[in-house]
Amino acid sequence: MPDPNTSSTPPVWPPAPEGMESSPTGTGDIREFEYQNGWFLFLLLIVTLGFYVPFWMMRISRTNNRIYPDNPVPLYLAQILLGTLAANIISAFVFDTLLAIHITLSGPIVTVSNVFGFGIDIYALVLYFVYRNALNRAIERTSPKLHYIGGIGTFFFGVLFLQIRLNQRIRQSQLQVQQESPMDTPRT
Repeated sequence: MPDPNTSSTPPVWPPAPEGMESSPTGTGDIREFEYQNGWFLFLLLIVTLGFYVPFWMMRISRTNNRIYPDNPVPLYLAQILLGTLAANIISAFVFDTLLAIHITLSGPIVTVSNVFGFGIDIYALVLYFVYRNALNRAIERTSPKLHYIGGIGTFFFGVLFLQIRLNQRIRQSQLQVQQESPMDTPRT
């Protein structure tokens, strides 16, 4: 029977690469986030008509919550976005079908559909900044020398901007680690 007075930390799965293990106190490293090609993300956003955004957010949430358990980003925020995007597509299809059969309530139906879509856009924008703040906290914990992710690019480009800036911070952190570590010199 395990001793209740001793605390054991469950193992992290999958294990982090050597030298990038996260500690249970939440002192992880920005390099534990997944590097994703910006062009590939851009294509995914176009091909999926924006449905990849909540999946990207869920991936970032899981990684952040694993690295920094003391400062989690709720996973349900991205799941709500996914549900509202699906509901918007369904409602747009239903409303367009109703308009096609000339229902006299076409004006209010279009207004409700537009307001619902605008509400989803506002919610997504708020989520972009929630994830931006989480990434900035991760950057700050890794190295105060790294620059924060800005708000203007987040506002205009959302997930694409966040991933590109995250990629830059990962590369900067890797370079800092390489510069700080002693160089192996070949023996002659």
